[in-house]
Amino acid sequence: MKAKDFTTIQAQIWFELDQAKCAIPKETLCERINCSVAQFDDEKKALLRSGDLYFSFYGYVLKEYASYDEQLWHLSWSLGLLETSAINVGLDRDLIQLAPSAINVLINQGKMDKDNAHKLSELRAKIMAMKEIPQLLLKIYNEVEELLSKKMEKTKELEGKKEPIKDFKDLKKRLKK
Repeated sequence: MKAKDFTTIQAQIWFELDQAKCAIPKETLCERINCSVAQFDDEKKALLRSGDLYFSFYGYVLKEYASYDEQLWHLSWSLGLLETSAINVGLDRDLIQLAPSAINVLINQGKMDKDNAHKLSELRAKIMAMKEIPQLLLKIYNEVEELLSKKMEKTKELEGKKEPIKDFKDLKKRLKK
């Protein structure tokens, strides 16, 4: 997203975070740029979608200034949201599968206008754009699981021969032998 595409409030949010070079709580940002929390919430969406704004435990921060800990917290929070979302979709699976026939009824009754159809098309496009994310997560989780499995096997193998392994450095040293 280019600066010229920002609204005034988005540009002010960007400026404050760029000057601070650290996370700022929402309330503090609202005070600094003299906007309501509702206005802030409406305007931050474009900045979040741009991929340059991070939400962290301490508030909002530009991605380039986010610390490693803030990025890990954000990832953990995001994965929690993903898990909750997946559970909810699973619970509503039967209802979701009824959506095409329900939309057909709305079309036949003349209650599906162009605006609603456009919103559904936009939602589909967003979902299609994000479909690689679950595949990437599964790949990473599978790699981690494989690494943990191998480490556990080596740990058991080595524990039988010597004293217990103290830390990861000790494990690496023993594996070299």
